[in-house]
Amino acid sequence: MPTWGELQRWNPEPLHTAVDDLNAAYNSLIDFEASVAKLAKPEGWTGPSAELAEAQAKEIGRVLEEYAADLSGLRRVTGETADSIEGIRNGVAEADELARRHAFRIADDGNVIDNAALAGSIPADPDERRTRAAEIAERVGATMAAAGDLSDDYVAVLNRLIANNTYTSSAGGGATNLAAAGLAGDALGTLTPLMPPPDTSASRNAAWWSALSTSAQWAFALNRPELIGSRSGVPTRFRDAANCVLLEGYIDRLKAKVETLKQKVRDNTHSDYLVVVSDELGEAEERLAALEVLRSQINSSAANAGASPDNRIFLLDIDSDAKNGRVIVSVGNPDTASNVATFVPGTTSGVNDGLIGNIDRAENMANAAKAAAPEKSTAVIMWLDYDAPEFAKINPRDTPMLEVNADRAKDALHQFQEDLRVTHEGEPSRNTVIGHSYGSTVVGVTSRDLGIDADQLVFVGSPGVGVEHVHDLNITGVGHGSEGGHVHVGLAPDDPIGQWAGTGWGNEIGQVIQSMESLNPAPDIILGKNPDQPSFGATVFQPGTSGHSAYMEANTPSVQRIGEVISGTHAK
Repeated sequence: MPTWGELQRWNPEPLHTAVDDLNAAYNSLIDFEASVAKLAKPEGWTGPSAELAEAQAKEIGRVLEEYAADLSGLRRVTGETADSIEGIRNGVAEADELARRHAFRIADDGNVIDNAALAGSIPADPDERRTRAAEIAERVGATMAAAGDLSDDYVAVLNRLIANNTYTSSAGGGATNLAAAGLAGDALGTLTPLMPPPDTSASRNAAWWSALSTSAQWAFALNRPELIGSRSGVPTRFRDAANCVLLEGYIDRLKAKVETLKQKVRDNTHSDYLVVVSDELGEAEERLAALEVLRSQINSSAANAGASPDNRIFLLDIDSDAKNGRVIVSVGNPDTASNVATFVPGTTSGVNDGLIGNIDRAENMANAAKAAAPEKSTAVIMWLDYDAPEFAKINPRDTPMLEVNADRAKDALHQFQEDLRVTHEGEPSRNTVIGHSYGSTVVGVTSRDLGIDADQLVFVGSPGVGVEHVHDLNITGVGHGSEGGHVHVGLAPDDPIGQWAGTGWGNEIGQVIQSMESLNPAPDIILGKNPDQPSFGATVFQPGTSGHSAYMEANTPSVQRIGEVISGTHAK
């Protein structure tokens, strides 16, 4: 396996030059094919000498076919290797830059050395330093392993081409011209694709991805989208491309399902069975309609991006087969944005219920952040990678049950926030996590139990965030005791989620609250203390909205405040 020092000196240019020379030689050989044909027996020449000349001409043609196959295969493998070396160099450069940014150095043997003392900085958190060093080491190891695989594969292909009968041993053998021989040799000159690592570490995935050539990256995204769409560590634009392919597949399958169910409705008159099929048909039609609107929004935003290719909607993940459907959509590119926000929607959110509305909310927040800081780029992610609860189905006598969905979501949200740092380009972004309704519970429970990589948290319309005080939240990079200035809470005066007395609101949330108040003894909290209370210790703002669902509507004081928090322009 090559050392790190050797990889830093790898240079694809000699191979690119060799490809040019091989291409020239191959084209000259193909042009010579007409001359070879003239070596065959001239018209009117007969006898033993003519037959011998014809046999010799055919042998020359066979040798030239083998030569054409060898040249074509060598040209192919040399070009692919040169492109792959470019990828390896990208991986080396990214790892070196990551190390430099965090005051580490990668030695020639691949060891990661902490230069914090030499850089004049004192590590505030030894655990964070160890974690960062491990991330860099993982990238180094994956890049060196990819380089070793590339070197071995190149040698293996060369040995295969050096062996005799390249042309006749190939699938294309038996053709009778130099071009066909060249195609056969080209097929034998293909490198083995470097498959993704079996684990799901974003750092390892990033190292694998950066070691691929650009053509290989696009081939994976478009031809093997199931391997790329949800893979952390892969840049946003490639995940988007892969997920758009997957989206088309979901739409096609839903169309077929709808037609099948319609036929069942037409063919069956049994009332009980018909009700079941009709309900399934209605859900399928709703999901299909939502996905078609999502596709339209993605395509429209891409068409209108113009000279700003990052200023559009990106599809980061999709699983339409999940119970309520799971989708992650970003308004703006989180890999390049200076300000990145993750928005976690609340109760009953899913593909069928509220998907497009939640994307609109993310867009409203992105627009507000851009208005607050036009010079900064912004991305707001609508994160719906969990099954949001339906409150009417939760037993109000068992308060901890209300955290079940948040408990199931916390690992994914924690990891997602960590992984955003891996693919981000340039200086670290300012990251904000926003929870609406039960989404705030997901954010709070994640922060409480696992910590959350963010600079700011925003809770609006919150039923509680799983803790009694803001200091019980673990926000990465925010010193303990300073959380209050980094947690922002808004609650509309008439939002039923914040009221405990039963007043007959006539909605599911109100019914749950009323049923809890009817218990003896009545619990003081559902999901923790109401975070807008002064005793909670957060920074409270007046949203200037009405009800439970208007916090992210365009041009409201609430969404403007959220935009200021995302952009860092809010009053401290």
